[in-house]
Amino acid sequence: MLLWNMKNLPKQEIWDRNYELLLAYGEQEGTYNVPQKWKEILPTGEVVNLGMWLNTQRNTRSTTLTQERKDKLQVLVDTGRLLWNMKVLQDENEV
Repeated sequence: MLLWNMKNLPKQEIWDRNYELLLAYGEQEGTYNVPQKWKEILPTGEVVNLGMWLNTQRNTRSTTLTQERKDKLQVLVDTGRLLWNMKVLQDENEV
């Protein structure tokens, strides 16, 4: 079993771990659009604010998000199961 301890992980490994959690969420829920307040509890008891993490990725897409990370997330966008901009979904629901 792989145990994650965020305090001991480099930033890239934290990002990779959160991306894997996002993939697992998408497989289970049928969408990668994690609610902003969604949290995952790891076997170690560590709480990962997955919704906030995804929100940060969206907000930094055009500034500090690396091309490699953008590309990985874009693959999910291309499946139609992740939106870069949740406002689009909110606007559609208001119609």
